[in-house]
This record gives sequence, structure tokens and C-alpha cells, in this order.
Amino acid sequence: MYALMTWTYGIGAPTGLFVPSLAVGAAGGQIVGRVVRAMVMSTGSDIVVDLHAYAVMVSLFLAIFWQFLAMVCWAIRLTACFVDRARRLCWVARRA
Repeated sequence: MYALMTWTYGIGAPTGLFVPSLAVGAAGGQIVGRVVRAMVMSTGSDIVVDLHAYAVMVSLFLAIFWQFLAMVCWAIRLTACFVDRARRLCWVARRA
């Protein structure tokens, strides 16, 4: 993922972690789809497994997961900053 981040950073578009997570998710979805297709074919079933559908599902899941994780980290950091500032304000406002 780091190599994809550095490559997408150089193209000049605001991609961040979104585009690399889509690419890694699509590759992972292809792998998952191939494993599922091999399992289905080993049973002798006539079910058709679409690899592109797995690629889209996993890439969207990873992209949404990374964005959610970034928002959660941002909220935790902001809360820690507010708590730290509130503690300092209480110490300054305290009278002897």
C-alpha cells in the first residue's frame, strides 16, 4: 500500500489513501473471488462466480473502512486535545 500511496502522490491529484485502498481492495477481491470460484468448481456446481463483483465489493469495503478509521482517529485526537486544554484551564482558573 505504501508503494501505491507514493505513486498516487506523484500524479498531482488529491488521492490520499482512497485510491490506493481501492486498488489494494480490487486486487484482494480478485484473490477472494478466485478462491471462491475454486471452491465452487471443486464441488462440481454450475454456479458462475463473477470476479469483478468480488473486486468491487472488497475495494469499496476497504475504502470505506479506511475513511471511517481516519474519522475515528481524528475524533479521538480532537477529544484528547479538548480534555488536555480543559485540564489546563482548570489549573489556571483555580484560586488559592
